[in-house]
Amino acid sequence: YVNYPHRYIFCFIIADLEDESKRYRLESQKLISDIQRITQELDQETISRVQLENEKQSLEEEINFLKQIHVQEIEELKQINLTGTALDPSNFFKHELSNAIRDIREEYEQLNNQQRTELESWYRIKVTQAVQEVQARRAIEAPENIREREEVKKLRTLVTDSRKDIGIVKQR
Repeated sequence: YVNYPHRYIFCFIIADLEDESKRYRLESQKLISDIQRITQELDQETISRVQLENEKQSLEEEINFLKQIHVQEIEELKQINLTGTALDPSNFFKHELSNAIRDIREEYEQLNNQQRTELESWYRIKVTQAVQEVQARRAIEAPENIREREEVKKLRTLVTDSRKDIGIVKQR
């Protein structure tokens, strides 16, 4: 048998404990969702790391392969040079350089012509648009300008008449 004041205190304590329990549940749910999010991020980072390591390994293998090819080519060139064939590398490289310069010039001219054509086309479009806008404004403003000119003429006539009237009044 619990008397009324004790019962009230117990109810208050129970309500307080229920609120605290709710807070703890919300906090635990938040922590669980944070753990899930962090776990997903960790998984993504792990996958990215593995992919990058695989890419690194394949690039290292490619570098080693290219090094081997390069060493073989150097050895072949040394053999060619040692055999005494009349191969002048300066003429070879001059020819290659002139071909490369010619190719670069052709590409540059093509790019330049393409850009010039695009710029001229853009300029024509912009000029056409500007002319159309001016013509449209003139078509809209023409009746308004005529009306305004007539209004100005009327006002000038009114001013002139008023000055004449003032002059007549001053003479009296």
